[in-house]
Amino acid sequence: MRFSEDRMEKLTCSDGKQRNIHIWEPDIPRMVFLTVHGLMDHGGNYILPALFFRDQGIATVAHDQHGHDHQGPDHPGKVIVPRFELLLEDLQLMVQWVKDNYPGLPIFIIGHSMGGSAGILSVAEGAPVDGLVTIAAPADLFGVWAEHLDKSWLPGELVVRLLTPFWRRRARVPFDTLRPDQKVKELTVPVLVIHGTQDKSVDSSHARILAEGAGIEPLILEGAGHNELLGSPEVVAPVLAFLQE
Repeated sequence: MRFSEDRMEKLTCSDGKQRNIHIWEPDIPRMVFLTVHGLMDHGGNYILPALFFRDQGIATVAHDQHGHDHQGPDHPGKVIVPRFELLLEDLQLMVQWVKDNYPGLPIFIIGHSMGGSAGILSVAEGAPVDGLVTIAAPADLFGVWAEHLDKSWLPGELVVRLLTPFWRRRARVPFDTLRPDQKVKELTVPVLVIHGTQDKSVDSSHARILAEGAGIEPLILEGAGHNELLGSPEVVAPVLAFLQE
C-alpha cells in the first residue's frame, strides 16, 4: 500500500519474510529518522511528519512490523505476534538496513506507543543509534493491558496476574528484558519523551515514569490524545529542537 512515499523497499525480517519499508527522503538527507509504529498500525501512517521532516533535509523510514503486514495473504486489521522479541529482532535488522543505506548519517529512532517501548528496549540492548524519541509509549507493556481492562470494567490487575505464567512461556526471555521502565535507565543516548494529557490508550503517567528513569523532564502536551500526536505540529517542533541540542 502506498502513502505518497518517495520509494518503497523490503526488509528481510527475522522470520525470513520480506516486509515493506516506507521511505520519504530529500535529495540529500542530513540525518535519518527510523520510525517504529504502534499496535494495530503500519509504517505508512508516518506520512504527515515524514513530509515535514523531508523539507528539513531529514529522511524518514518506517517498516511494517511483524504481524502488522498490510500486504499479500496477510489479514489487515489483525495482529499476530508470536512473541515480542520478534519485533525487537526486526528493529535491530532495520537499524542495520538504515546504516547500510545511509552510511555515515546520524540515526534517531522515533517510536509511537508500543513502538516507543520497542525503541527503548532495542537501544538498551545496543542498537547503534544517536538518539531516541518516544511518543505515547507505555512504561510497562503488561501493566498497560491491566489499565485497558480496568476501563472496560474488568479486573485488569487480576487478569494480568493470571495470564503472566502464559506470557512468560510465550516470551522465552526473562521478563526483566521486556521492562521499558527499567531498561530506560540503561540508555546512554539523548532521549525525548512526549505524551498527551488526553491519551485514552496509554496514561500520561507512563511518560513521567520513563522520563524519570532517563533522568529528564517529559514533554506533556495539554489536550493531546494518543494517535493525534503523530501529525501534530506540537510534536514536530520539539523534535527538531531536540536534534539541535
